Amino acid sequence: MVENLINSNSQLARNSHSLYHISLSNAIKVSFMGLIFFMFNSFSMNAITDKKLFENGSVESKVSLDNNGSKDGIERKYNKNGTIKYIAHYKNGKKNGVEEWFDRDGKILSQTHYKDDLLDGVERIYHDNGVIMLERRHINGKKHGLEIKFNRNAMMCGILIYDHGILQEV
Repeated sequence: MVENLINSNSQLARNSHSLYHISLSNAIKVSFMGLIFFMFNSFSMNAITDKKLFENGSVESKVSLDNNGSKDGIERKYNKNGTIKYIAHYKNGKKNGVEEWFDRDGKILSQTHYKDDLLDGVERIYHDNGVIMLERRHINGKKHGLEIKFNRNAMMCGILIYDHGILQEV
């Protein structure tokens, strides 16, 4: 019985293969056309880019917009020297994802997570030497859990505890 099942499956596989037999050159053509279609549709979804320039002509900011003019994609802001100043991710006009601020030399100053325009996740603020100064968490825009402060040498120097935005006794 098992042998019959194996043989019938093998026969089905052979028949299925012959039904979908396609030459290699045609397979390449179909794959190439699919790739072109995917690339065209992927890039045309956020075809609008709002770009602002400094007086010297260098880019001050740029952001992808949807067809309604709402931010949808990555927003970038630059310092006059051309280094990145700010990066944020948007979906349907609301911050969703990581927002980062940088100093003139490109060192990270802060990193914050958003969901539907509300702080949601870990927030980190850094000393100018790159060491974390403050780390805390948010849920639905409210501080929640530990807020830990560090000195410039990465030594912990303070802890606060929040419960949905309310400071708890320490």
